[in-house]
Amino acid sequence: MAIRELGTEALYHACDPKGFSFDSTAEMQELKRIIGQPRAVEALRFGVEIAREGYNVFAVGQPGTGKHSLICKFLQEKAETVPVPPDICYVNNFAEPHKPRVLRMPPGRGRELAQGMERLIEDGRNALKSAFENEEYQNRARGITQEFQERQQQAMEELQKRTQEKGMTLFKTPMGLAFAPVKEGNILPPEEFGKLPEEERKRVEQDVQSLQEGAQKLFQKIPAWERELREKMKSLNKEVSTLAVGPLLQELRDKFQEITEVVDFLQDVEKDIIENLQDLLPREAPPQQPGAPGPQQDSPQTRKYRVNVLVDNSKCKGGPVVFEDNPTYQNLMGRIEHLAHMGTLLTDFNMIRAGAFHRANGGFLVLDAAKVLMQPLSWEGLKRALRGKKIKIESLGELYGMISTASLEP
Repeated sequence: MAIRELGTEALYHACDPKGFSFDSTAEMQELKRIIGQPRAVEALRFGVEIAREGYNVFAVGQPGTGKHSLICKFLQEKAETVPVPPDICYVNNFAEPHKPRVLRMPPGRGRELAQGMERLIEDGRNALKSAFENEEYQNRARGITQEFQERQQQAMEELQKRTQEKGMTLFKTPMGLAFAPVKEGNILPPEEFGKLPEEERKRVEQDVQSLQEGAQKLFQKIPAWERELREKMKSLNKEVSTLAVGPLLQELRDKFQEITEVVDFLQDVEKDIIENLQDLLPREAPPQQPGAPGPQQDSPQTRKYRVNVLVDNSKCKGGPVVFEDNPTYQNLMGRIEHLAHMGTLLTDFNMIRAGAFHRANGGFLVLDAAKVLMQPLSWEGLKRALRGKKIKIESLGELYGMISTASLEP
């Protein structure tokens, strides 16, 4: 076939501007429909409407054909009709700290609980400080301590009285209490004691043995008295701390009374605060530079009462649409961060970070299949999470068996 040369007029199609009803494209309204892809749109709509487990949509086509734009636009419209998913939070598991607890809460309530716990930490520490510096508490604590001291002193006085009645004296040695006969107010020397009649020496020895047995019985009672003292102080501290922190916790309980998991968590918090009062009470610290955080602002004693809001859906108007452009295993499943401290790596539930699966839960997750297959373990983790309906956050080192350290199991 002969090759024909084309002229310039055949290489383009001219549009007459007079045929347009606008002066600039800025005046045009946004197009609400997708042009030229009716089968693709219908297939996408059909796939998304299948509300059954195990069904997902796979879009294939030449690069540059608008697959990504089409899918994201369609899913954004669809997501507006989907209920807003719950917030996802992690809190401390006081029974098993390495297995933090998950709280699922209505949208926005997770952030509300986190802010409430921050106020509880600050107000609770101040309330406890005031309560334990109160004069009434100090008087009651002194009364309990004084009762123990008086009981111990009374027992010693009775032992001293028995010792004097038998003509002996009581004195302390590095080995404990000792008894010795006295003569004219002075301890009888061993050589003079040896000169006493045998009957007298035997009587003295029997008296010493009897007094030593009495002293031993006294010493055996002291640990029980000390336990009783500790129990009374513990009961007093529990009473005072409950009065100080109880109203603050009750305020949170009233706000979240319809969420059983939160109420249970707050009960565990109250129990732990009472058992670890000394850790929560403010301590004197050297002056800080202006604007610098306080020494206990982020201490382990207070971090365990915080709430890690993993996913906050308070601003969502429907289901989320998440596109993960870099689908590494950790970007999909989440990760556990660590903090370097004194040459070691520390972590807790506050350092758990969400992955794309967490953020897209209850909505739609868009991934580039080629990129997923290129990342180590991402494809396996993707299938495992969908089939098991569970997101397990693990480091790649643990998965490959390269490290074996005690860590969290969220």
